[in-house]
Amino acid sequence: MNFDVVTLAAVVDELNTALAGGKIQDCLEIGQDAIGFEVYGGHRRQYLLISADSQAARLHLVDDKLRRGVETPSPLGLLLRRNVENARIDSFQQPPYERVVEIRIVGAEGSFSLIAEPMDRRSNILLVQDGLIMDCLRRIGPHDNRVRLSLPGHTYVPPPPQSSKIAPETVTVDLLAGWLQAETSARPAWRILTERILVYSPLLARETIYRAAGRFDMPAAKVDPADLFGIITEMQASFSAHDWQPGIISSDGLISGYAAYEVTHLPGWQRMESINGALAAYYGAPIGIEAYDAAKVPVFAVLNEAREKLQRKLDALHRSERDPAERERLQHSGELLLAYQYQIARGATTFSAQYDFDQPPLEIKLDPTLTPLENAKQYFVEYDHARRAMAEVPALIRAAQQELDYLNQLHSDLTLAGNWPEIGEVQAALHSGGYWRDQGQVQAGARFKGVKST
Repeated sequence: MNFDVVTLAAVVDELNTALAGGKIQDCLEIGQDAIGFEVYGGHRRQYLLISADSQAARLHLVDDKLRRGVETPSPLGLLLRRNVENARIDSFQQPPYERVVEIRIVGAEGSFSLIAEPMDRRSNILLVQDGLIMDCLRRIGPHDNRVRLSLPGHTYVPPPPQSSKIAPETVTVDLLAGWLQAETSARPAWRILTERILVYSPLLARETIYRAAGRFDMPAAKVDPADLFGIITEMQASFSAHDWQPGIISSDGLISGYAAYEVTHLPGWQRMESINGALAAYYGAPIGIEAYDAAKVPVFAVLNEAREKLQRKLDALHRSERDPAERERLQHSGELLLAYQYQIARGATTFSAQYDFDQPPLEIKLDPTLTPLENAKQYFVEYDHARRAMAEVPALIRAAQQELDYLNQLHSDLTLAGNWPEIGEVQAALHSGGYWRDQGQVQAGARFKGVKST
């Protein structure tokens, strides 16, 4: 799920209402890529998480008290504690159309800007004073980026603008018509919005096309530009008026997404009181490493059960591959019944005959409702099924081994998981594979306190 420009705008609005003027009572490092503030504002303590995780970068309020997740403070963490603790938050500012937030802070040590750049792989958190970087979570030197350095003592340079895209308020019907008509293939129209217009994430683009054309995957050539222009104008007017309608997308016990506007093209939309609440529900509140360990327990239980069942299946397939005795018994039974059919009384339930002179007689069970010949044919049918199944066993073994290798990889992924989305990815994989039986919710941000997400 993309923490996009629209989501960030809604977050900034709520944070200004909740935290502007508040006192930062504590600064702490949640982990290697996240920091947290305990802020006293609005006559209560509130907790702000700022994450630069490469898979789940974001900032939002959380419900639970944040706890340190590192033993040794980083240089940025030490600077924050020295300069920002006991200071006050002046405001949260978002540059137009950017996934950047400047938290303006004023205290005894002067004025500072804590800049959060929740941009997935390029995410960073920087402490800036008088335009100079004091330190940052990820130091970017000239070998990483020759244009935009992020190093202590260097001037802070904002991310470069996306020059290939235009602002949504400059879109016209004629522009849309030209873009749509230029697509001669069945390429979906939503991709045009993400490529041409600022702020359009895949989720927002799909929702816009759905409202305009009735299908979120409608081919570009089949979308009416006037209808699309009307929806774009309507949604942008709502965003400009700060008319947010936050919520989550929930299905089968999993919260699969969030948005600051109503999502109608996906099932399971559930309205939330705030975008901060929606984000906290989706990601969960990181309250220390021990919380992740606790969240992994039920996922490990399902994963281990699936691995054990698959291992038993694999062992059984290997045994069937090694033991041809049953197939041989079926074949010999059919041949003996065929040879002695005229000596077997109708209605008999068993028959005994010797197949090899140096072996004991073979006891053969009979269906008394069938003739001896029909019993023989039945054994041959079973033998033929067993023989064909034997030919399929190698392929079944390969498939089972591949699935077991996949589950073993998920086990390794879960062991190494260090945040809620990573744990949730394993749960989602188990769910899609049919192993997860609605035992609760991780990926959505449920904090595994015995409460299911709704």
